[in-house]
Amino acid sequence: MNSGEIDIRTVDQPLGTGEKYSVTDFAIGLGYGFMLTDRVSAGLVANYINETIWHSSLYGFAMNFGIQYQIIENGPTIGASVSNFWSLFILQWKDLYLNYDADPKKYGDNNMLPAEYRTDSYSWPTIFRVGFAYPIKF
Repeated sequence: MNSGEIDIRTVDQPLGTGEKYSVTDFAIGLGYGFMLTDRVSAGLVANYINETIWHSSLYGFAMNFGIQYQIIENGPTIGASVSNFWSLFILQWKDLYLNYDADPKKYGDNNMLPAEYRTDSYSWPTIFRVGFAYPIKF
């Protein structure tokens, strides 16, 4: 998905600063499902996710797993899934680099020291879901 170009607006310039930004999201997954028995099936999906907003970008991987049990043939089914049971994401942005002034109130101090913010990788929250389905014939 892509938002197209969006005008940057501020409180001081509500009609726009002349700068533009865009938002892009991309996700792709590769999955495999299989029957364990005649009534139990399972599946596993590996996902790659990328999101970019102006100077920021996030990318990472996540794994999902699910299992389904058919209680009676052509009858009710119970299913469960675990999403993001293994995930790793890294956030980066151009604005991590800045000029640093240790004491801005002190005159004669060097206010052009190159510095960098550091970000750690992190995991998305693990989500557990359970569901029940019953087929109804009309």
